[in-house]
Amino acid sequence: MEWTGIKQTRLHNARLLQKSVGGQKGMIEKTGRSQSQLSALMGDNAYKPIGEKIARSLEEDFSLPIGWLDTWHDSLDEPTTSIQDETRESSARYSAYTKFGHRIKQARDHANLTQEQLAERVRRLAGTENFKQQSLQKIEAGQIQSSGYVALIAEATGTNGVWLTTGKGSMHEQPSKPHTKELTTEQIELLRALISRIERLTLTGRGTTLNSQQKARIIAGSFSAAIKNGQTAETLEDGIFDAALNSVI
Repeated sequence: MEWTGIKQTRLHNARLLQKSVGGQKGMIEKTGRSQSQLSALMGDNAYKPIGEKIARSLEEDFSLPIGWLDTWHDSLDEPTTSIQDETRESSARYSAYTKFGHRIKQARDHANLTQEQLAERVRRLAGTENFKQQSLQKIEAGQIQSSGYVALIAEATGTNGVWLTTGKGSMHEQPSKPHTKELTTEQIELLRALISRIERLTLTGRGTTLNSQQKARIIAGSFSAAIKNGQTAETLEDGIFDAALNSVI
């Protein structure tokens, strides 16, 4: 399909980025997008134009200034200062969940893990098979706004869970309370128990009205309260979980 104007410019520049990482396989790993989506957007027979949201997401994936994709480039070596100066204020157009997905990807890159390797580590820590590579792919692509597995992703990547969730602090700065630099075995078991309770809540129908952000808040609130009160997975009181649940719904 032949396009003109900004559609053609974005297609040209996206193909340039894809070439810079060795082709489609490298682009899948770099952006977390699926093969079918990349083929539709920038393949030899691309048929779907690159919209505003995807354009900005690709720029963030490659640490490029906002608006880079909208100006024709013959190579990746061209200066981008003027583009960055002209478009600095447009950064507000990024939604919080896209930034969340980007932070998850940064953490994964920091740990030098593929999506499947990170998903496997989280499954092992959580003691559940419910966290799949496809879920991680959707998080990084901005299709999922939050996750109840953030604390375990932080543990698996050696990064700061507060930074992953909110963007505050630094990637490597660890919160002082109630967490230590690394989760203890008891704390990991406690997280597993809380995640299991959320899953059972959904299965019984009580949690059908809860979105992923609310579930994450319930787990975080329960975890903090349990640590403060010296509770473990074996001694966890129903009141702690129920209090966190009632504060959300």
